[in-house]
Amino acid sequence: MIPFKLLLAPLILCAITTAKTTSHPTTSSAPAAAASSSPSSAAGAAAGPPPAPTPSKIAQPPVPNAGLTNNPSIYTLSPTFQITSVPTTREFWWDLEAVGGAPDGYSRLVYAVNGQYPGPLIEANEGDTIIVHVTNHLDVGQGIHWHGITQNGSPWMDGVPGVSQCVIAPNGGTFTYNFTVSNQYGSYWWHAHYSNTLADGLVGGLIIHSPNDPLKLGQDFDEERVLYVSDWVDVTSEAVVDALLTLGTFDGSVVPPQGDAILINGVGRTNCTYSELRHKSTCCDPDYPVIEVPSSKRIRFRVINTGAHAVYGISIDNHALEVVEVDDTAVWGPTIHEIRISPGQRYSFIVNTDQGKDGAEFWLRAQAVVKGLAVFRYSGGISWGEPSTRAWPDLEADSIPCVDMDVNYTLTPRDAKDAPSKALQTQVLSSERGNFVSVNGVPFGGQGFNNISFQNQINYPLLEQVEDGHAIDGKLVANVAFTEIGGGDIIINNLDNVIAHPFHLHGGTFWILGRGTGNITAKEAGKLKLNTHNPLRRDTLQMNLGEWALLRIVTDNPGVWPLHCHIGWHLSEGKLAAIVVQPDAVKGLYKPPAWSGTGRPDILPCRFEQVKGDVYGADSIVTHLEPQTMTNHRRQQPRSSLSPPSWDPEREMQLHCDCGNRVEVRDDTRAPEDYEGSSKPRHYGRGQGGKDTASHEGYTMRSS
Repeated sequence: MIPFKLLLAPLILCAITTAKTTSHPTTSSAPAAAASSSPSSAAGAAAGPPPAPTPSKIAQPPVPNAGLTNNPSIYTLSPTFQITSVPTTREFWWDLEAVGGAPDGYSRLVYAVNGQYPGPLIEANEGDTIIVHVTNHLDVGQGIHWHGITQNGSPWMDGVPGVSQCVIAPNGGTFTYNFTVSNQYGSYWWHAHYSNTLADGLVGGLIIHSPNDPLKLGQDFDEERVLYVSDWVDVTSEAVVDALLTLGTFDGSVVPPQGDAILINGVGRTNCTYSELRHKSTCCDPDYPVIEVPSSKRIRFRVINTGAHAVYGISIDNHALEVVEVDDTAVWGPTIHEIRISPGQRYSFIVNTDQGKDGAEFWLRAQAVVKGLAVFRYSGGISWGEPSTRAWPDLEADSIPCVDMDVNYTLTPRDAKDAPSKALQTQVLSSERGNFVSVNGVPFGGQGFNNISFQNQINYPLLEQVEDGHAIDGKLVANVAFTEIGGGDIIINNLDNVIAHPFHLHGGTFWILGRGTGNITAKEAGKLKLNTHNPLRRDTLQMNLGEWALLRIVTDNPGVWPLHCHIGWHLSEGKLAAIVVQPDAVKGLYKPPAWSGTGRPDILPCRFEQVKGDVYGADSIVTHLEPQTMTNHRRQQPRSSLSPPSWDPEREMQLHCDCGNRVEVRDDTRAPEDYEGSSKPRHYGRGQGGKDTASHEGYTMRSS
């Protein structure tokens, strides 16, 4: 049995900086807002952690020759996208690949979709059906989670190995995700949910439009962009997770890494001196990413924290930010200088580009323990160098507690929805790091809920267990059940006195009805006076240390839904609980044919297709895994061939490192016949199948 190793991640080659990454000597911009950090200190702050006196050497797998790409088209939403209530099917083909990349200047192995980091962007409408054919060329299993999508009626498509499916088999295994986006719209994203491989590059945006969205292009804003922010570690997630699980520390610290760099739209800067000493490898400084916008416009930014640890303060020098969306909820929010965003969360803000003429440049800052910078530039004019602007003087210090924005500001949903007036059931989950004992009797330090650290029955997913009429083993998985349909309360007590956690709920949103210090019981919660009139609703909540929160849900989505910390390292150490909604209804759910041993293997949870020749034909090798088989190791997979024993970590890797002013966008539009055995045409383009072209189209569309 193994504590759950799942989650998220991002990356890029040093030779492949992001769109418009140009060199900047020195230039003045619009008038500085106020004194704070100087331009030189601003730029310097982007570097990674200070060099350690004796950096430890961490063995790393060889860097593949195939290079990572950064597709600039994924950062701007299509102005010609047709927002309609007429449902359509949108179909994509994704290859999960191991490539070489250096998004922060240090070259390492990266996991990518179609060779791209951040990964393909999907735009769809409320009511659309999304079909994603995934082929896993990696040496480890995988699963793709559609973060924020409720999967109402399709819980087996949630993408969590060991909960809703088995892993997509390595070395050519396939899986097809097929779900309809019902009764929701807003900013979402997708990411790997196996171990913490999200932190290796498997992330991307998922934007759902709707005529019902109160925020409208042309009315509230003139253009909209996607802004990806992530911490980045210069070693693979496997090295970090293995150290945390076997040694209890990584790089000499019990605290998981907060990142060697912060990436903005896939580009950042590590501390090369530290990295070269630590890894005996080459490193260079990429140009800062450039975010180019027209002047005198209202620009909506959908910010996604795709990282594995850090909480960021996002700000733009001289520009105020109007908060208009929290996760997928459009809100009336404050106009402020800085937005704090935790892992898994999304915020939208609108910024007015009225602080200078064409060509004016400002620093966009993403601040945590490590600093990240991008150039926020008005298009047109002449660029003479890096911005000379100063940060707002009221930005919050890195040392302040990790507090969610609803604690300090009023965030009122524009589409008013009252929470259920009462809860039919109340369940309590108390979160605390501690010492646990595995199913094999081996003690370990880890994360958990209700004194249980998640141990993954990877080959017999919890959803299938409940469908088969079994109760989830409470010794292996902290779990609670809501048996009735109606309002339900989840109380989370963060008993950790030194750790804050961003908690994400799968399968639906929740209303935040209360917060406080300390911890409470269900009985105490029943005595609270709660406001159920249009409170804030979201799916990812930041909780400070020693805090409780009362979340109200509607138990109308039968399934087994994870509730977990979105710090990927904590999740890998077991910080996951299962919320079982309507277990009797789950037993009667439609089961994909493969669950009962028949049908095509692309929908299966517990049979793997190892592709030799064609996609579904007789040349394929299908390996059946017995549902009762459970791994007795805390690792999800044995060490793969990515790190062969013969590899010498002390060897100087011969890597190409070109930090010049260029961006590479591969246009590998392979013909359909290049896919052996496939009878379907492949359509490539922006965020779709194939290998990243800059086209704004590329999905197949069928009216339904």
